[in-house]
Amino acid sequence: MSEATVKAQIKTILEGVSGIGTVHDYIRHSRSIAKFLKLMRSNDTVNGCMIRRQKTSTSRNNDSATLKRIHHFWISFIYEINDANASENTFQALLDAVYDEFKGNYQINNTCVNSDPLQIEDVDEMEIGETLYHVADCVLICHERDYY
Repeated sequence: MSEATVKAQIKTILEGVSGIGTVHDYIRHSRSIAKFLKLMRSNDTVNGCMIRRQKTSTSRNNDSATLKRIHHFWISFIYEINDANASENTFQALLDAVYDEFKGNYQINNTCVNSDPLQIEDVDEMEIGETLYHVADCVLICHERDYY
């Protein structure tokens, strides 16, 4: 399968997670903070994620005729902080729900032979335009089906 096919299924899986918000299958950019945050908005709250391929390594199998490709996908999350509603707990639960969804779907909707468990690489806060947001970066490594 191609990178685009695998990434499309990652997007589909993410969209099935309860509370996920807006899912983009590429990195969104805007010179305007307001426009960027609007792209990440879902139900009047900034709650979005973006997917991109970081790298793909390729190697030959023992028979030298088939290739094995390993895609590294980076998934970035942003979630508006609301201290009164304990948004930290909601955001952490969302990340765990995403982890669980991929744990149970390690073939990425049959586009891969396997995937490594989702790695939650970094969870932090970020100030954007005088407002605080929860942010997280995850990595999902997908082992593509062998091909000639």
